Amino acid sequence: MKPFLAWANPRLPQYGIHKTLVTADAADYNLYPALEVEFARNLIDTFYTTPELQRIVPERYANASVHSLLQAGHEVVIVTGRPSTCDKSTRLQLSAHKFPELQIHYSNQYFENKISKAEICQDLKIDLHVDDQVKHVNEVIARGMKGIFVRTPVYYRTPLCESAITVENWLDILKVIARCTM
Repeated sequence: MKPFLAWANPRLPQYGIHKTLVTADAADYNLYPALEVEFARNLIDTFYTTPELQRIVPERYANASVHSLLQAGHEVVIVTGRPSTCDKSTRLQLSAHKFPELQIHYSNQYFENKISKAEICQDLKIDLHVDDQVKHVNEVIARGMKGIFVRTPVYYRTPLCESAITVENWLDILKVIARCTM
């Protein structure tokens, strides 16, 4: 089980919250104090059932980009590391920010019944996966799919696959998708 941290970071105001859950990739394991598994699970479960979750704001242009992709005939599916127990709160959060009704798949990445995002994407025959975690982008590429890494203010030690596409925001994602589908 990977360690978890809840930390206050005033430098991340775009996320709309003062606490952020962080997981450390295997390479970063020793950088953080390990927390007990039960404590970590409780931390995740309580986070997804508190008003804090509803205060998270989507990345700039995310909503407009999703609508744009759907209008262009693309299928948009959410594959998240969140536990499936937070389906209701996730859908409420998306609805509150005017996202369309989307298919959501939960990888439960922090629990025993986890499944990798790459495995879900492969099962769904996804062509392109967008993620803000290097690990997941590398895994989808290893399975033969295209991966887009969205840079985040969080520092990652895991090297990114050479074939990964790196972007800064949702407008860049739209440009990449437009190039890939021409």
